[in-house]
Amino acid sequence: MQVFPSNKTDTVTYVVWAPDSSTVAVAVQPAALKPSATAPRVVDEDVIVNVITNTHPSPPTTLCTISVSTTTTAAAGAGASAGAGAGAGFVLGAASCFDGSTLKGSLSMPAWTVSCWPFDSQFDVSKDGSHVAYTYLPKPYANDWVGVGVGLLNTATKQVTSIGGNTSFQPFFSPDGDSIAFVTADPLPYTWSQVWSICIVTGALHAGAGAGVGAGGAGAAGGAGGLSAPRCSTNTSDQMPTLAGWDASGRILYTEQSSVSINLYAMDATTLSTWTQIKIAGGAAGPVAAAGPSVVGGAFRATSRVSIALSTSSKGTTLLGFTFESPTFPQQGMQGTLAAGAATATSTQITDTNKVAAAHTFPQFSTTKWKSTDGKTIEGILLLPRGFNAKAPKPAPVVVFTHCGPAMAVTATHLGYGSVCARFPLAQLAEAGYLVLQPNYRGSTGYGRDFRMSDRGDWGGNDYNDVFSGAAHLIKLGYTTPTQVSHMGWSYGGYMSALAMGTVKENFGFALQKIVTGGTLSDLISHTGTTDISKIIQSWAGGYHWDSPALRAMMTAHSGIYHIEKATAPTLMFHGAQDPRMPISQSFQLHYALKARGVPVRFLTFPGSGHIPGDPNQIKTVWDETLSWLLPTPSDTDATNTTKAGLLL
Repeated sequence: MQVFPSNKTDTVTYVVWAPDSSTVAVAVQPAALKPSATAPRVVDEDVIVNVITNTHPSPPTTLCTISVSTTTTAAAGAGASAGAGAGAGFVLGAASCFDGSTLKGSLSMPAWTVSCWPFDSQFDVSKDGSHVAYTYLPKPYANDWVGVGVGLLNTATKQVTSIGGNTSFQPFFSPDGDSIAFVTADPLPYTWSQVWSICIVTGALHAGAGAGVGAGGAGAAGGAGGLSAPRCSTNTSDQMPTLAGWDASGRILYTEQSSVSINLYAMDATTLSTWTQIKIAGGAAGPVAAAGPSVVGGAFRATSRVSIALSTSSKGTTLLGFTFESPTFPQQGMQGTLAAGAATATSTQITDTNKVAAAHTFPQFSTTKWKSTDGKTIEGILLLPRGFNAKAPKPAPVVVFTHCGPAMAVTATHLGYGSVCARFPLAQLAEAGYLVLQPNYRGSTGYGRDFRMSDRGDWGGNDYNDVFSGAAHLIKLGYTTPTQVSHMGWSYGGYMSALAMGTVKENFGFALQKIVTGGTLSDLISHTGTTDISKIIQSWAGGYHWDSPALRAMMTAHSGIYHIEKATAPTLMFHGAQDPRMPISQSFQLHYALKARGVPVRFLTFPGSGHIPGDPNQIKTVWDETLSWLLPTPSDTDATNTTKAGLLL
């Protein structure tokens, strides 16, 4: 059997079959050029990633379609077309490939590889293989992500019709192939926290047939053979849905966060105003049916880990494949069925991984709420040490974990996987005697548009108050004391660490005992122009620091480096050496200031790592170093100590 592509330098990153199995579409990533070690680089508006990593920008991802015909196994081995390849039971025809000049940019969004936005290699094939709907990006830079769009390719005529305008993604064909559902974001200036809507266009099977094809863009109806104007929803619960596809009854299935859970929903495609949560019945997987927060289809708004197929043996039945997890149930693969129009799906567990974690007794998981300094109700996750009695509490140390984002959240993922982003060992800290508080502060997802948008122009303001008022709440309850509070975070959580180390005592009356921080942002002013997402800083603040004295003063007041003279807590720092999101210079200046002031500090950099460590050994180092830093040691304030500690008593 011959492999596609035939060369060994290009990589297939995503594969989608047409429903009738007549066509397979693949995303092909051409190999990037190797840069010179000495030649100068011309810096344009956004090559920060490539300069830091000494790489060339990735070439635009190519879309290829291959016709498939069925045959006997013997014929498949002998009758494959030359240069096309064959497999047992089918023959692949010659590939038709479409590069960036046809697709209007790169297929998917290759530059956003350190993000959790659902834009990776998304495309879908019509039922007869004649059309491919795909996500594309005109410029392959993270700073230009708002230009991501949906294109519809007629594979016969090679004509492309744009759908939905800027910031559109996740296209899925309807069962009859004539409608396309996709997600589009509103044009609000705060791009990090846009409102996402589910939209539908019709007439897809006739698009690109010749003259009269719609010119593209939201509302472009076209003439004969054109697409309809998009119809869009406005009322999903969090207004940030992640599409999974269409069910057999013509509803659009999607996952979305609500509080700390991520649920499966069905949207009525006729009205685009009525949605229903799809409950997952137990079947052979008892934990799925158990009450309490859980996650269907994966967290972090990644491309949904929910797959859909229409049953050929039971008309009107939708077959589901999805992942499921809860704080005490490790993520497993599930399969299930959903009857036409039903609000409950069956489920059967089909994997049995993580047996050690499944048998382990993890700390008690709960959600908790408190009032922030302005009276706003904030929710978070609280892990309790074994034997902790909330009715008659014996004060215990607390570590406050601030999640990355800010437009992300802590959710009910399995405790054994560690924290969102850097995978800090939160469960192990609770097992060692810590209370672990994880606030979903203002700006977090899962609580609706207004809550998510409420940190615009206020990073380090009310969201900071939300985080540390949570610690003050636990002190008031008698769960901990003012001398037992520590903090950890990565990315935006690292930004909160840097700001808190010099301000918490003045604002809340307690001093942080220890700090663990990674991917740290210490200075909002020097961050602008050195990060690959400077435009998001502009959209958050409403301008750049040079635009007005007021903006400059706000950014200074909300940056930890300008309060460093008050920092006292021993601090453990991590940073990827090739981080384009929070450049390592942000941690260098913070580390230098702490050392100059005599504050105990230990700083580890990870060669080859970007914003979030992905190497297993680096992740293990984060775990081991964090446990050693926060748990008692023979020399508790020795910045060079890495001895693994015992349990807190």
